[in-house]
Amino acid sequence: MSDDDRSKIPDLIKIGSTQSDMSMEVDSDILDPVVSSDNFCRFVLNNKGFLHSFSAISIGLKATAATEQFLPYGIGVMALIERCALRVGQTTIAEIQDFGSYMAYRSVFNDTDTNIERETYLTSRGLAYDFNYLNGSGAKYSDVNASNFYLKTRREVDNIGDIPKLYTGDGEANSLPLDELETSAGSEFRIQLSQLFPFLQTNQLPLFMIDQQVSIELFFTPKASKKRVIESADASADVAEIDFNNIRMIADYIYYDGDIMEQYRNANRVMSFNYVDYRLNKRTLIATASNTDTFVGKKQILDVGGAGRIVSKVISGLYEDGMTNPNVSVLNVFQARCPKTINNNNQRVITNLRYNDHYLYPLDRDNYAIHFNDVIQSSGDVPHLPRQVYSNEGQGSLSAGAGFVAFNDQDIGEQDGTGLSGGLFFNCYRPNRNERINSRGLELEITYGGTTNFNAFETRNYTHKTWLEILRTATLDNGTFSQDFA
Repeated sequence: MSDDDRSKIPDLIKIGSTQSDMSMEVDSDILDPVVSSDNFCRFVLNNKGFLHSFSAISIGLKATAATEQFLPYGIGVMALIERCALRVGQTTIAEIQDFGSYMAYRSVFNDTDTNIERETYLTSRGLAYDFNYLNGSGAKYSDVNASNFYLKTRREVDNIGDIPKLYTGDGEANSLPLDELETSAGSEFRIQLSQLFPFLQTNQLPLFMIDQQVSIELFFTPKASKKRVIESADASADVAEIDFNNIRMIADYIYYDGDIMEQYRNANRVMSFNYVDYRLNKRTLIATASNTDTFVGKKQILDVGGAGRIVSKVISGLYEDGMTNPNVSVLNVFQARCPKTINNNNQRVITNLRYNDHYLYPLDRDNYAIHFNDVIQSSGDVPHLPRQVYSNEGQGSLSAGAGFVAFNDQDIGEQDGTGLSGGLFFNCYRPNRNERINSRGLELEITYGGTTNFNAFETRNYTHKTWLEILRTATLDNGTFSQDFA
């Protein structure tokens, strides 16, 4: 009704929908964790204003004696977090398990400019690729003949000294991260709450309307696992510890002038939030050098759950959890492996998704270009990945030796998990019939590699991880939060 004051109240919690002429004030609090230990901390928010989704958690590392030791270059500071949860009272609104592995997928959508100009300093994520130009004589500063590419950083070094642009004349060049990112100097980075919880990417919590305790819990990656850092050579070097004295939350609370917030409270006694949350399914797969007890070349039928739920997307990858010394890898364990290229022949990956007694695709997907396109169509964005990094195709673009560029003294062309080759191979599926999953759940069928080349993977244990993007609904009823599945 036109004379109803409620029709004049804007939707203040939807990001981007607030009127541009409304005055707004922001109050920032620096919060210490109320509980803190070597593997866990909890923050409790003040129930005031609207929580800005770009509020951030600051995490620092203590300085170590180890040199040229950095956070994993694919996900940066996200490697420190094993699991995160957003709770209101006793209700868990959002939670992501194996957060670092999930962020390995999310981070591939960052473009090169964003990583090198911004994320390098905020989160230590730095996967930025650039062509390595040279001419026939191997001269410097050439702008022709891009025979390969390299991992670009703010600090670039060649084999004769520090110069602005790399060249590869007589030997292998080397690219190094910034000295300020080394754990020997200590560090401090920030993670936005919207990165931790997809719920906050579209909503800002009306904290002043909630009568329960709102808390954020972080579970940290164990130091002993060596899943925190990368380093050029010394696998036994001491791993940097989290500086718990410097863990802070910078909470931004938004206020609006006049009676608008009280009017908003009175007009929205009952509110509903539709959002997506993620559920993880894991399966250990073992690779051997023969046909005995190996998953290579054999169809895996994986029951990944989802029974009774509405699933909007499925994300999967084969992770390198079985590495003995993951800290000597550029990506650490936060990488989804693709089969090796053997004798210049790529090994196929064949996959399909079965649900409600039907297959998602009428024909199995067995082409890397189609796999890549499925990621684009399912995510609505394009991964910023070279072909060799995604699928091991185009071998030679990252290889070591004269004329190529190493990173942190490491060969980023290696296929054994220490380099980038085939290290970010994700599969995505989007169920397209808008149906609730029946009691049988989702069945992911996937075959890695051929039936004869059992050395398509290093001999070690792998973990196949699948995240289900599930639709959920949260309800705020007179100050009390509850949640349920859609």
